[in-house]
Amino acid sequence: MAVSSGSVVTVSIPNLLELQAKLEELGAVKIPRAMQKVIVAGAKPIRTAIRAETPVGPTGNLRKSVKYKSGTTDRAFVKLSTASKLAFTVADGAGALIGPQGKGSPHAHLVIDGHEMVGHRPNRVRTGKMTRANPFVQRGREASEGAAMDAMAVAVRAAIEAATIL
Repeated sequence: MAVSSGSVVTVSIPNLLELQAKLEELGAVKIPRAMQKVIVAGAKPIRTAIRAETPVGPTGNLRKSVKYKSGTTDRAFVKLSTASKLAFTVADGAGALIGPQGKGSPHAHLVIDGHEMVGHRPNRVRTGKMTRANPFVQRGREASEGAAMDAMAVAVRAAIEAATIL
């Protein structure tokens, strides 16, 4: 698992070429579904690790908002990935977006990057104080590298066996 620019994670999976060759023998219809199963298998341990690292506020909304979305358009993942999310891609554009998403996470970037404390309306006085950055998404990614790779390798092996049976 290697991190490239920003928060995009590129994954190299053993036996992936064997799986792709086996699926191509069966026809192109099976390839996207098999790739999605591999991606989801790798995304689940990463999501769990990020949730474990997520700070819990009074409502717990930030922790609850850590999810994954899987899909097949590489461009959409790169567009949506920020410091608060990981764009997790494998092959043929299959990937998952993992991190705080939805209603519980509109301020996730402030927690991850830190921010300046500012007073409330009407004058919004700058206090000069900064909150500490809490890069919980990166810590979760680093903690789950081995588990994610193992889960993906198992999913690839299962997909190869399923393709062999057909």
